Amino acid sequence: MLEERLRFLWRTLQQACAKTGHPAGPADAFAFGMRSTLMLVASLVVMACDTTLEAKDYSKTCAVDAECVAVYVGPGCQVCGGCANDAINVSSKAKYDADARAVASACPPRVGPTPLCAPCEQPVAVCTAGSCTTKAR
Repeated sequence: MLEERLRFLWRTLQQACAKTGHPAGPADAFAFGMRSTLMLVASLVVMACDTTLEAKDYSKTCAVDAECVAVYVGPGCQVCGGCANDAINVSSKAKYDADARAVASACPPRVGPTPLCAPCEQPVAVCTAGSCTTKAR
């Protein structure tokens, strides 16, 4: 995740430098400095945003399989990812969905063509010993 953010920061800085060039005079130097400062602050804000979905943030308690739903937990800004790999209680699903939308909106924009990603193998959400988990189909 940090690597993705650093690549985004590097591309952004390269684009900004290509557009601005080198300062020609005092007014240009001030404008260049302001743009550079704003780019740095914006990049730090993007890097500071938490873009990881964690199972510990949701209820996993259960009594029967029907109380569990499969979800993806992990870094939210991956190009290929988002396949269900854990399970939570259905009562936490609305909160999970809201958090997933917030994470997606905090990710840097994707640059370049979208890669071909393998399809997800959807696991089954089950209740095991009072806790929601997943098993392969």
